[in-house]
Amino acid sequence: MKHRIFSFLLVIFLFSFFSCTSSKINSNENDIIGTWYPKKPDGNVRVLINQKSFIPQRMPYSQDTEVTENTPQDIKEKIGKWETKDTIKVIEKSFVKNDEGKDAILLVMERQRDGKAQYNSFLFSTTEVKGMKTVFTPKQKGFETIEEAKKAMQEAKFQNINQEILFSGEYKKNTLPKLKPMLEITKEDYIAAIKYVRSFESELKEYAIEKTNNDSEYIGYELRKVAQKLADKKLFLLGYNPNDLPADGSNYLDKFKGDKEIEELNNTKSEFRF
Repeated sequence: MKHRIFSFLLVIFLFSFFSCTSSKINSNENDIIGTWYPKKPDGNVRVLINQKSFIPQRMPYSQDTEVTENTPQDIKEKIGKWETKDTIKVIEKSFVKNDEGKDAILLVMERQRDGKAQYNSFLFSTTEVKGMKTVFTPKQKGFETIEEAKKAMQEAKFQNINQEILFSGEYKKNTLPKLKPMLEITKEDYIAAIKYVRSFESELKEYAIEKTNNDSEYIGYELRKVAQKLADKKLFLLGYNPNDLPADGSNYLDKFKGDKEIEELNNTKSEFRF
């Protein structure tokens, strides 16, 4: 249940605002219209995107929810059904290119909070995999003016760690079933995932210290959480499902025991161990 609540809050956090001011639809904009899933393509949270709005939804009780004679009727009625909590407006957008020359959309968004307008901005960036997007955000959020939101976006570079993955409905239907389980990960791809995460090491440390107010008790936890998120992104990009782990609980990395190259990589001084 905690995971479900966190996932839903993540969507609200990511898409806290939206509705288009122009009836003219750019081809880049058409590319994001549809159903999108944050973090996990088979998760219980999604966002419906049309020409004018982003609508976050969650399914509090999946189709797999166990029903007994003691299950309350109101819960039974919610099983397998999506709930809408908000409709978010896009008030301004521009089309740019990311560091790899791929399409990206810069969005300024508005949402009403306690009767007042609150503004945020995000970069909605294409990846090399069809149906996967990366959303980059500035560190600070919840501005009183559009200008403040735009200014904050200047720090949301395409390589920063304030990012989340989104998966399209098409990806969920056509690509997810074809992803390889972690048992099949190759040595080359394992090394690629480690090096990708460690390329953010300096920024990750700075982020964790700031996030935890330099509280040593929580810095390690914050580092591992963000590092795992970046590792999952790389694994999805490489064609693996990081959530498809051995059912018997065995370690899928056992096959690399004794490999000198991997042992050397794992023994490199780093905050991140995999």
